[in-house]
Order: sequence, then C-alpha cells, then structure tokens
Amino acid sequence: MPVRYTYELLAEAARVSTSYGEAVRWCGGTSTPGSRRYIREKMAAAGTDTSHFTTRQVRHTEARLRELVADSYSLVEVVRRLGINPVGGNQAHISRRIAALGISIFLFSTGGRSGPKRASGNLFTLDSPPDGRTPGERLRPTYGARHAHG
Repeated sequence: MPVRYTYELLAEAARVSTSYGEAVRWCGGTSTPGSRRYIREKMAAAGTDTSHFTTRQVRHTEARLRELVADSYSLVEVVRRLGINPVGGNQAHISRRIAALGISIFLFSTGGRSGPKRASGNLFTLDSPPDGRTPGERLRPTYGARHAHG
C-alpha cells in the first residue's frame, strides 16, 4: 500500500529534510521527478514550512556570467568558456539567463559569420583568360570527342 501523507508525516519529513527528494526518501518512497512534485504539492496544500529546503544549485553564477560576457565576442564563446557544448539548446538557456540577469551583450561583435562568399565586381562582365577564367574550349569537349567511343 502506498505511503499516506498525513499532516504529521509531512511536517516531520519537512523538519528533518533539506529537500523534497530527501523528504520523499524519509517517508519511504523513491525520489523521482513525479514523487518530488507530488510531495511538494502535498506539503504546499498542508501549509508545511519548506522555506529551509535548498533550491536547485545554480551552475553558473551571475558574477561568472558577467565576467565571461565582458570578455567574450559572442554567445557561442561564452558557452564554450563555461565548458558547455555549444549547441542550440545550451546557447538558448545561457542567453535567457544572461537576459534575465540584465547583462548587456552590447559588446558582442556582429562579425563572426559573414554569410556566403560573394564574387567581387560586376557578375555580368566577362573577364579574359589571363584574369582567372578557364577558356571555354577547356571546359567543353569537342563534338567528335564525345561520340568517339560509341
């Protein structure tokens, strides 16, 4: 039979625990995301004091993020310096953290990728072979050469 979370049990679990996972284990359960959410809801409904419970650990402090943003040229560089794989989800998370902390990214360069390389000059001007163009006769086989095999 599952554990019945009475007010007394929840109050005692909260008193001796420092987290919801610890409270679940103290009550004899297995700490899973669902069981932690369930006991958190039950404790809230019962009015149990959990103000002393530790919150999730912050991996990247505000001071560290401010320092890295000031010393970096892009968000990708910030993510790499944090030791995180610079993939979209990680970049999005760090970007949201930076925005939530109100850290200015004004100094990030807009350089980096400049897009595809473009030909310089007028594209409709034909250059001479000495200017780097390959002569047409070298590009196209002659009519007789194409049918010589066949």
